[in-house]
Amino acid sequence: MQKRETTRHIVVQTTNAIAMRQWLCEKLFFQAASENEVYNGDCVFRFVDGESCKPAEISEDFRYVGLGHVALSTADIRRAMEYCQSVGLTMVTQGNDAFFNPKVFGKGEFYFHIQTPFGFTLEIAQRVEQPTEKRNTQQIMGIDHIGVPCSNLEREIKALHVAGFIPLFEPVLNDNDTDGRIRCCMLSDGMVTLEVYQFLDRKSVPMPQCSPIYAIGSYPPMKTPGGLILCS
Repeated sequence: MQKRETTRHIVVQTTNAIAMRQWLCEKLFFQAASENEVYNGDCVFRFVDGESCKPAEISEDFRYVGLGHVALSTADIRRAMEYCQSVGLTMVTQGNDAFFNPKVFGKGEFYFHIQTPFGFTLEIAQRVEQPTEKRNTQQIMGIDHIGVPCSNLEREIKALHVAGFIPLFEPVLNDNDTDGRIRCCMLSDGMVTLEVYQFLDRKSVPMPQCSPIYAIGSYPPMKTPGGLILCS
């Protein structure tokens, strides 16, 4: 597996970079670039020293906003689920199947979640209209998108436009029993795709500063209205 040239990375706060690096390499096909950096295709995690904790459980009437999750790509969602089960990962699925969002990336996207032992969530996602370069590879390969829940979708899109992110389609409205109505839009700067979404029926709570997935670099430093941190 060759590392794809990119200057973008996800900043992860941890007091045990060794354990996190080992887990990602053993379970999810990452490779170590250095003591403080691992990669899987074009997905790069860079570890920084910092006290991190899993965000505390909050009332069902509230949702955190900021940097929510990282979604890794697969060309076959069922094979990816079987693989994750085989290595004992803690998964969140819809019954024993993947979730499906029919309103994004043309014909929709399948996905499920992995609860890591380090307090953050990874998503595994397959676009129905899968890019050719993502097909016929290992079960999990590279980054699909980064989830950014926000308190005001229009304000967040406007702020991210300053950083070079352009919407890939007009915002869509999703609805489910757990989260209510959710407005969603995918934005890209040509290297990174962000899934920006707003819970219309839930109140917003800022992501705690101790959240392990902390920021996206390398960008001119800024913080969006919803709390997403871009850093150099």
